[in-house]
Amino acid sequence: MRAAALSYLARVQLILGFAERGRASIDASLRWARELGHPLEEMRALAGLAYFHIIARSEATAVAPLEEMRALAAKQKFPFWLALANVLRGHTAAVGGACGDGLAMAREGFETLRRIGSPYNQSHGLAVLANCHAMTGEMDEALALSWRGLEAAERLGEHWYEAELHRLRGEWLFSVGRADEARAALDRALALARSQEAKLWELRASSSLARLWRDQGKRTEAHELLAPIYGRFTEGFDTVDLKQAKALLDELAS
Repeated sequence: MRAAALSYLARVQLILGFAERGRASIDASLRWARELGHPLEEMRALAGLAYFHIIARSEATAVAPLEEMRALAAKQKFPFWLALANVLRGHTAAVGGACGDGLAMAREGFETLRRIGSPYNQSHGLAVLANCHAMTGEMDEALALSWRGLEAAERLGEHWYEAELHRLRGEWLFSVGRADEARAALDRALALARSQEAKLWELRASSSLARLWRDQGKRTEAHELLAPIYGRFTEGFDTVDLKQAKALLDELAS
């Protein structure tokens, strides 16, 4: 279980805002699993590595471990791990531009998990499906699935991705002209992230709200919201989120 524990630690460290420490933990997880040579431990480490890169928005780096995970799951006849790999691989495919194929793969994986009775990370799986629909412009379906994801988070006590689900809903609501609802969703995302001390989710929610305010002409308020949370980071400045936040701050200050 050491590999699994290290992979969960890496995810927590990333969400708390410590990306470099998270990378060290996820590298140790995979290294330990390889040394042990046990298929289940390797599966857990590969899944953890994929989750880490997907959360960090470095999806291209998640493709190789997911393909290895799919091959190992098929060889060992592990339906749960194969289904989970398909959900995550569908996400990476959609982000890479193959939205239709990605949605089909993610949906197949999610439905398999449902059939075998696994509730594991259900809220995140629904978020993946919602995001695939959003990338194809199917906002009604994306919003419906994101709401189902929030319901699953409440029902299952699975709150690690809840703030991000609220944030995504906020961005999608704003994109279809429902600005008041978008603001409420982003406020909820921000409050929840702060209550969890989840700096990564707080940075994303603040960035989304700052962009909304920027588009409404409230540039000063947007800068004052985003600057403090960005300033609390001490590592991970090479990650997508911090690069985008810095670019947004520079734009707002100009």
